[in-house]
Amino acid sequence: MSEESYVSKQSSDAYRAYRRSSDGQYEQTILLKNIQPFLPADHTKRVLDAGCGDGWLTRYLRATYPHTYGCDISSHLIGSAQTQDPEGQYVVADMTTPLPYQENFFDNVLAVLSLHDVSDLASAYKHLGAVLRPGGTLIVVVANPYYSFPVGRWKRGILGRLLFRKPSLRLMSYGAWLRSLKRLFLWGDAVPSYFRTIPEYLNEATKAGFALEHYEDILAQSDSDHFDRQYQLYRFPMMVLLTFRKSVSSLSDKK
Repeated sequence: MSEESYVSKQSSDAYRAYRRSSDGQYEQTILLKNIQPFLPADHTKRVLDAGCGDGWLTRYLRATYPHTYGCDISSHLIGSAQTQDPEGQYVVADMTTPLPYQENFFDNVLAVLSLHDVSDLASAYKHLGAVLRPGGTLIVVVANPYYSFPVGRWKRGILGRLLFRKPSLRLMSYGAWLRSLKRLFLWGDAVPSYFRTIPEYLNEATKAGFALEHYEDILAQSDSDHFDRQYQLYRFPMMVLLTFRKSVSSLSDKK
């Protein structure tokens, strides 16, 4: 099995099934709400949705920013994106290798729920930075390592089942995952991903020539009567949003 997410048809199908589910649809809604304030006011700006999956975010952005491009490592997901949006500009590309765009081409780059799925974070930042113009904005959303799987696991237990209680979040050993050499785990037994800490996301970005501008927990503003993604996000920030500014003299420009 490849250690890059969504390369296999099995993992791509699992991704599409989740995006179509009620939880996936709710997650998209709350992501859009949190990302919106950091998008450019100028609708002529060029935007890259890196790790675009089946293009759900690219399609949304293209309605306002016509010069939005999408790339993903999965040929299966890019095929789905092209089918749903034949006029869109989608390519198969691996963020850990040079991307098929001109240097300094984009004004904004988004990596939404994709950086925790790449095998080499430093290389991903480097190549995203190479196609982002100096002074441009990188918007990142990642699973919160303090609460999300594999550290956080929603469990109900025997008593909870008997009393019809909703599952509660139980935290496993963060330190054990921090000290793990490989850090590889599977979402839903199908999608390979990597446990990384918030300091690692920040420090690797700094090394690549980015400066942190904003750090925000993503939380639901209202509760749910059901055990679903809204219920989870109302209680814990299962995702975090980070925005960076590319230095005018970043490492990628010096090479």
